[in-house]
Amino acid sequence: MSTIAFLNIGMHGHVNPTLPVVAELVRRGHTVTYHTSPAFRAEIEATGATVRLYPGGEQPLPDPPTPVTLLESLASTTVRLLPTVLDDLRRDRPDLIVHDSSCPWGAVAARELGVPAASSFTTFAFGRHVASPTGASWDLLAGAWAQPRSVRGYVRSRRKLRRRFDARGLPLVDLLNIRQPLNLVYTSRAFQPAVEDFDASYRFVGPSIGARPADPSFQADRLHDPVLYASLGTVFGADPKLLRTFASALAPLGGTVIVSTGQTDPDVLGPLRWRLLRGSGWNRARRAGKITVHRLDPATHLGPHSYISPEERLPDGRSHLDRTTATVITLIRARQDEAATTAPATDRPAP
Repeated sequence: MSTIAFLNIGMHGHVNPTLPVVAELVRRGHTVTYHTSPAFRAEIEATGATVRLYPGGEQPLPDPPTPVTLLESLASTTVRLLPTVLDDLRRDRPDLIVHDSSCPWGAVAARELGVPAASSFTTFAFGRHVASPTGASWDLLAGAWAQPRSVRGYVRSRRKLRRRFDARGLPLVDLLNIRQPLNLVYTSRAFQPAVEDFDASYRFVGPSIGARPADPSFQADRLHDPVLYASLGTVFGADPKLLRTFASALAPLGGTVIVSTGQTDPDVLGPLRWRLLRGSGWNRARRAGKITVHRLDPATHLGPHSYISPEERLPDGRSHLDRTTATVITLIRARQDEAATTAPATDRPAP
């Protein structure tokens, strides 16, 4: 039997389709390792694979998530992760590396180790009718012009990659479209636009939707047949007006229509003729007034300027991470003080 290593980025839409494949490989007796972020550990271990965690915890998206900032983030993440990933792979000695089509460190690791590789496309295959967001285009050029800081960061990271690792074969800019001699695409030939443009290296394996643990927060008992699920791919933003139009247009086609809204709050879509499914724990807590927002401006949510960045500095000299840590500690202490004040006298600790 073979040893197969999966390397992926930390996004549900990229991890989930691989899980049935991993489960089937394990069932057939192969040894599977999976390099991922902590948030996906449980669902991957449920397939029988051995999890290898990336150093540094979660792999956040850049903020704002534009093609240019995403390129910068992917390149810098590749430089940071590769030493640990290569150490893990040298110990595991895989016969095959399967990496996401937007996982540069997987492609570079395969080349460094001389291991055959396959690329996993959880989108359509990119071509003349489905353009890659990071493919060379006037839009990408305009984004680069508007975000020179990200461009400089990308160039620095690519230089480091070239000096330290064998990055030959990695696309110059199109890091969401990393191809290999075998490319697995999780849709059928019938749905792929211009399928005739793709050679035999592209295998359209169809939808991959099994081998996932149940999610009790999703109110499946409220669904009515036929169920229609639609996702536009909301990484680069989900305009509320577009989502509202989309939901309203699809509603007559299904008994229940479920639309992924990404980071867009479903409530901003406004009233619809058809009810939205708002049963998640987060939405219930928000409606109950149990969520308080503590802003950490000018820090961003994701990326190199995020609220957990140890390098980015505030005017007072503290890093974003220092300020975030201090804020969390203050909130915890305030909560403890409140609990101590309201507790019965017999429950309070002795001075």
